Amino acid sequence: HDVQIVCSALINIAGQKKNWRRADDLWHCFVNVFGVQLNSICYNAYAKSHMLCGRPHVAAAKLDDMFKTVWYHESAKNTKAVIDHMQALLITYHSSLSAHDLEQLRVAIDRGTPLL
Repeated sequence: HDVQIVCSALINIAGQKKNWRRADDLWHCFVNVFGVQLNSICYNAYAKSHMLCGRPHVAAAKLDDMFKTVWYHESAKNTKAVIDHMQALLITYHSSLSAHDLEQLRVAIDRGTPLL
């Protein structure tokens, strides 16, 4: 659990410094080098770093990964991640106006509404 806190903090710092590449490198190290099982808080920090760097589509993809990997295994649901996911998808859809991005936004809203 302490390693997850350190990971989230370091990735947050990278995002605050607008350095998404550093966030990616940190993520790679924690997951692939150290083999750490990261939780939704880590995913949320990772997505936030990409949002702060003006990459909402990447942030949405990181949170998509979270929903596919750790979300259903955690007993306490991270509602901040749900909100951030909807926000990233809304910005992405606003930019693209594509049917695919609209459908992703609808799925996120359907998933998140009962939790909010």
